[in-house]
Amino acid sequence: MNMNDRPTIPISVVSERTFSRSPGESVLLPCPCPPDQHRINPDRVTWTKDQTAVSNDTESYRGRVWMFNQNHSRNFSLLISDLTKEDSGLYTCRLWNVMLVQM
Repeated sequence: MNMNDRPTIPISVVSERTFSRSPGESVLLPCPCPPDQHRINPDRVTWTKDQTAVSNDTESYRGRVWMFNQNHSRNFSLLISDLTKEDSGLYTCRLWNVMLVQM
């Protein structure tokens, strides 16, 4: 069984905060690993905007996003540059851990 076949569970969701920026500016959306998860390094980190994936694979974000993926500092923040009006919305960070089931 490879990692993609295993069930996963979110271990945290970043609380909502409001940021205001002008078009063309950048914004850094924080996603630190919560203190109660200090021993867990996530297997996967996902960012969504209004339930749509945010990544350089998403056409509207291509070349404008940079995701921190630093297990050593537990920083999984998202930097969005060259903001547009279409970037407005609710952004959510989820940290996922593989749930191992033995039979």
